[in-house]
Amino acid sequence: MIEIDPQLARVARDDIPEQHTHVLGASIAPSGRFAIVMLTTGEGSAMQFDQTVAERVGSELAGAMSGTPSSVIYAGDHRAATLCN
Repeated sequence: MIEIDPQLARVARDDIPEQHTHVLGASIAPSGRFAIVMLTTGEGSAMQFDQTVAERVGSELAGAMSGTPSSVIYAGDHRAATLCN
C-alpha cells in the first residue's frame, strides 16, 4: 500500500469518499511546488483511473487539475513544464 500525505490524499480524492479510492502512485516535484497523484475510483467494471495535479499554495497543496491520465495537464501558468520526475 502506498502512503501519501493525508492532505495530498484529500486533494486527490476531492469529493469522492475515501473508501471508494485506491492510490496507485504519487510523485512530488523536486521543488515541492507540484505533485501528481494517480488513483482508482470505483470497483470492478466501474473502476476508473484519475490523475490529479496539485500545486503548493502557501503551506498546503491545492488541486490544480484532475482528469483521466490521457488528459492534457495544465497547472497554473506552467503549461508543458516538467512537473515531476
